[in-house]
Amino acid sequence: MAATEDKPKTTGRAVADGGSGGSGAIRTRSVGIVGIYYIYSFDGRLLAEYDGYGACLRGYLYIGAKMVAEYHSVDNKYYYYTTDQINSTRVVTNDLGNVVYAAAHDPYGGMQQTWTNAFNPELKYSGKEQDAESALYYFGARYYDPTIYRFLSPDPVINMPLITSEMIHL
Repeated sequence: MAATEDKPKTTGRAVADGGSGGSGAIRTRSVGIVGIYYIYSFDGRLLAEYDGYGACLRGYLYIGAKMVAEYHSVDNKYYYYTTDQINSTRVVTNDLGNVVYAAAHDPYGGMQQTWTNAFNPELKYSGKEQDAESALYYFGARYYDPTIYRFLSPDPVINMPLITSEMIHL
């Protein structure tokens, strides 16, 4: 009898290039034998979610840099997003035009009011993902806590040393 390993099961096909020269990166959020894998574009936009077997769960549609719809391949449904001036999700409608999510955020990311909550959009405050376990927003390089109105780490770009002419050796 063969022993089983605690490794994610895959179909043997790659869904994105996670290298620095690729078009996207793979980041897992769930813990367990079979996880959910998130595919991002080079500029940090969420493009798709795949399960550990390589099946697409959700796809995200953009016009320019703005996400306008989310496709659920499991039940073959589209959900259409309406955002505010800072790209926070305000209203989501289904294929029939029914409102399935309606909410407002305060200026620093806290939930101000929720009118309809029959759908849980992946992108919420400022068009960013909210981690279900920690309730933190993922801004690409660091996490933001809307309850204390602060990022949990310093900005990695600001903390980088400036390149000076002494550092460059030609």
